[in-house]
Amino acid sequence: MARAKPDGYTLLIGPNTPITIAPHVLKSIPYSFDSIVPVCQTFENVMAIFVKQGSPWRTLKDLFDAAQAQPGKLTWGHTGPGAVPHLSMAGLLRTTTLSVQDVPFRGELQMLPLILSGELSFAAASISGLYGRGLEPLAVFAEKRHSAYPDTPTVAELGYPAGVPGLNGVFVPQGTPAPVVAAIEKACKAAVDSEGFTTFAARLRQTPAYLDSASFTRRLREDFEAKGALVKALDIKQDGN
Repeated sequence: MARAKPDGYTLLIGPNTPITIAPHVLKSIPYSFDSIVPVCQTFENVMAIFVKQGSPWRTLKDLFDAAQAQPGKLTWGHTGPGAVPHLSMAGLLRTTTLSVQDVPFRGELQMLPLILSGELSFAAASISGLYGRGLEPLAVFAEKRHSAYPDTPTVAELGYPAGVPGLNGVFVPQGTPAPVVAAIEKACKAAVDSEGFTTFAARLRQTPAYLDSASFTRRLREDFEAKGALVKALDIKQDGN
């Protein structure tokens, strides 16, 4: 997409991961942050901290108290170093003195049986992926509570970094004429505001969250800088790919 003709006919719809995280965890990528133009943000893919139903830990404080009492004994799952859930939870843990063992998986459904069996103590994962699968959320990585779990506090409410959810939107190649970008931006706003979009987003437990091109670009730039600092602080080794 970054190398496509900038005429407005080639668009990318996707998450922030290739733009704000991949440059920090991959040794080489064939594009840069400035290779693309963010046209609009469409929705946020929000993460949460999950335990199995019936867990003795009913709150995040319960979980952290258990971790404090058993240093290095608790384990938590995520979808790989540098993924949004991993960075969200690892960033939170950096603000504590807790010692817990992280266990990477290739996908959320791969770790689900181990959470349900108790082999994994907890997981950091997307609400859209694990909602309704026998798990309970202890906290949501967001500034505002999620409609799927209105009684679950955010980590920000509990005094920890909120983290940045998966930011999904529409992108075009650098050099796309401004009037073309503006036209797509306008269409994007109408789509996000439509009943069909909001209904389908609710079904998938995603959060509609429109941002225009300037605001989305600014948010992505801030996330790019923050993720770079966090990856460095966590000493995540660069992938050879």
